[in-house]
Amino acid sequence: VRAMFPNLDFVPIAFITAQSGKNVQTVLNLGQNLCKQACQRVNTGDLNRLLRQAVEQHPPPMRQNRHGRIYFGTQVATAPPTIVLFTNGPELFDNTYQRYLLNIFRNHLPFRDVPIKMYLRHKRREEQPPEDAVETAEAPPPKQRAKRRRAKDRDVSRLKFQTDVTDEEV
Repeated sequence: VRAMFPNLDFVPIAFITAQSGKNVQTVLNLGQNLCKQACQRVNTGDLNRLLRQAVEQHPPPMRQNRHGRIYFGTQVATAPPTIVLFTNGPELFDNTYQRYLLNIFRNHLPFRDVPIKMYLRHKRREEQPPEDAVETAEAPPPKQRAKRRRAKDRDVSRLKFQTDVTDEEV
């Protein structure tokens, strides 16, 4: 089975028999274990420390005369675990390097037996990494929006009440 699906080498295999019911309880326990793994959350700081170590051990290859750079990563969803990496260009990371990162995540995070979704995004200037990110880039502060007054904060005592509805229609 593993030879037919080499990309699914992380998936556990369980054998059961329908006639005797052998190993059915084992499969149910395995299903619960997989559900627990899929619902796990990873701290952004822990994820970024792991990313830093992985990039130091094996930096991304040069593509298009540029080095790929990962600014920070964060887990954005569970079941399945979804990780977004903010980079200087998603096209700079080939499939081989993405598989390398997925294997690092699988081996060092609590997602050993479940699929992991990983998205690479281009980091825009206005996006700020979290406080515990891998690298902090100097960027201008985000523009401040003018605060709008909420309806309950407005003084409506001086407004004239105008309506086309008569007292009889009410």
